[in-house]
Amino acid sequence: MYLASYAQRGALLDLSTVDNILDLSALDDEILETGRVNGTQYAVPLGGAANGVIINTSLFEQYDIDLPDLATWTWDDFTRVAQELTDASDGEVRGVTPFSNSFDLGVWARQQGSEVFENGEVVLDPEALASYWERQLDWIDSGAAPSVEHIIESTGVTLDQVDVVTGRAGMAFIPAGAFIAYQSAAPDFDYDLANWPSDSDTSPGFQYLKPTMYWSAASTSSHPAEAALLIDFLTNDPRVGEIFALDRGEPANHAFREALTPNLDDTGREALAFSEAMAEEVGEPASITPSGGSDLDALFNRYTQDVLLGESAPREAAEGFIGELRDNVTAAS
Repeated sequence: MYLASYAQRGALLDLSTVDNILDLSALDDEILETGRVNGTQYAVPLGGAANGVIINTSLFEQYDIDLPDLATWTWDDFTRVAQELTDASDGEVRGVTPFSNSFDLGVWARQQGSEVFENGEVVLDPEALASYWERQLDWIDSGAAPSVEHIIESTGVTLDQVDVVTGRAGMAFIPAGAFIAYQSAAPDFDYDLANWPSDSDTSPGFQYLKPTMYWSAASTSSHPAEAALLIDFLTNDPRVGEIFALDRGEPANHAFREALTPNLDDTGREALAFSEAMAEEVGEPASITPSGGSDLDALFNRYTQDVLLGESAPREAAEGFIGELRDNVTAAS
């Protein structure tokens, strides 16, 4: 269930009622906006993460494949090196694990000048969604990505079984906050984290910081002041930043970054460098998922499987997905 659903049910405390205790002045308004529903602050984000491409550089080096300039690479560059890795390994390694979730969809849609939600409504362009699935099918058909059967069987596996961790794939799309976990799960491989490829017609500001975790309080709490004190501590005390480090993405409180930096290892410093670079690239925050959109991922996975299995054409599935999602949001409003 998403934030808007809890807020609409009246389950969350309006944090403006405890603003004499809870100090949010250290957080940028852009990140605070992701915790608001209809202008009311119901939640405080602990951090935010952009969506990146994790690259198993060990595999590309093993098969003597040169990566392009990751600061300027295009989708043609991406597809080319993915195919080269598959070909060089005789299919033992696939170049890319395709897109897999609604976060990926959100970034792809923004590259096409669209959004999934806006002002509580479904506004996704069916052409943008169809092109998302068409790109996946192109990778699968060429062999740059694994087979449909393998992709479906791999859905929901634990991190240690993910293809880019086991060495069965060279690249994948991940929330940047997960980079350290991926590297820790595969200590024998070296990884890099890059921004998504883009083309000359790609809409700028397509990346955005997705909240990774919220602090909230129940509206029924008998101790709202104490709850506010706890949230204030979790939001502002640098010791909290040292504990969470980058596990929840880029810290919402910039003071946390200063507190955790001295203790970072090489992987942590790489993750932080990526987050700092993305701070210059991100656009406006994506609209929060409205009430009725809580089944977004399950719904999206169902339509994705239909497309991959050939049971629906991309454009037909796009119309169906958008229509069903819109009906769910309308019914909940």
